[in-house]
Amino acid sequence: MDKFTTLEGVAAPLKIINVDTDMIIPKQYLKTIKRTGLGKGLFSEQRYKDDGSENPDFVLNKPSYRKAKILEVGCGLGYLTHALKTAGHDIRGLDISSSAVEAAKQTYGPYYVCADVNVFPATTDERFDIIVMTEVVEHLEEPLAVLSSLRALLKPGGVALVSTPSKDFLPQSAVWRTDNPPVHLAWYSKTSLREMARRTQFRISFADFRGYNTAKVAGLEAPRDLASGAGAFRLSPDNQPLDTLSPPRTETFVNQALPDLRRIERRAKYIRRALELYAEQADVLGAIFQRVD
Repeated sequence: MDKFTTLEGVAAPLKIINVDTDMIIPKQYLKTIKRTGLGKGLFSEQRYKDDGSENPDFVLNKPSYRKAKILEVGCGLGYLTHALKTAGHDIRGLDISSSAVEAAKQTYGPYYVCADVNVFPATTDERFDIIVMTEVVEHLEEPLAVLSSLRALLKPGGVALVSTPSKDFLPQSAVWRTDNPPVHLAWYSKTSLREMARRTQFRISFADFRGYNTAKVAGLEAPRDLASGAGAFRLSPDNQPLDTLSPPRTETFVNQALPDLRRIERRAKYIRRALELYAEQADVLGAIFQRVD
């Protein structure tokens, strides 16, 4: 194969909610003792409809984005890289740990590279449409150097999807509520990530958690009027939406159920207020760093 110096591709704007490991591969797919077949679980809630067919509106299911060139930085034992590979995407995994990369190769195949991300751009002509780096930046001693290396590895217009624990989730008075050093070396807010993006010449945006918190936390299946309390709150003893429960039919039933109904009403008010305050937040920041030339 002749050496090439230019590689063209398509970047997929993967603006999903809550870009963390639970969203990438839901926990129910990790119960298997097998180390293959994880591709089925990749973004499963976004990729598939209830009947198991593909959701044509999800960006990675669209024909124009299926061939985006992807790099996972900090791939570890290779689960996410393998899942994306088996889902049909062109991806490589990169990690500085030789033992992790060797284990990934033995388990999943030759899709992994052992290298320092700060050295890798000078050793390869490959450039990528998407870089995924989940729960890595908080471990780094020199995060700006790594972000600059990600920029060098991206094609113009390409994006790096970076997730990290969110300092914004807790009050400003919280000094440090994440893993202690040497595990985590930093605890980032949106303000700090914006400054990091400015210094490394990225345009930055953030995932909106409103949909996830509304649908998954409060049990609302679609946007509802939170102020009036309209919509289905999953607060019944068997976790069923309240607006699907049968109405009380007898005075005896009402008298027996009244304490529970009052308790449910209090919980509903609490959740409505919590959503008003925190609907756009989560304990993980999903940052989208886009290379702009």
